[in-house]
Amino acid sequence: MVGVGNPGGGGVVEIEAIAPIDRTEAAQCLGRVQDPAGIATPASMAAAGQPMRVTTEAGALVFVATKRAETLWIEAAQGQGAQDFTALGLELAQRTAQHTGCESVSFQTARRGLVKKAEQHGFKVVGWILKKEV
Repeated sequence: MVGVGNPGGGGVVEIEAIAPIDRTEAAQCLGRVQDPAGIATPASMAAAGQPMRVTTEAGALVFVATKRAETLWIEAAQGQGAQDFTALGLELAQRTAQHTGCESVSFQTARRGLVKKAEQHGFKVVGWILKKEV
């Protein structure tokens, strides 16, 4: 097991396993994730990068990441279990970015609460998405 600091969640989270999973399984796990633009589906998000499952005592975090130039882009993430996986997911994304030679981590969300939590971990809002139904 590996321990990762979880500043927002009280102490250290023990990671039991980190492993790639296939895209079909990832799409099933990402079933509740919603694309802010309303375009992507769980299947397309799972196919957009490398799906991974992080298992802890309290549940699992499934995320899909891809490297775009010098940025690790998180396509989708979904925690499943009794804990808030936000701090753990952000910490793992930063470590993954460093390990893969990336200079930054980015993701898109329409969830204000996630923006606030990410800002507590040093993330900054750097743009806006505009949409108009026609």
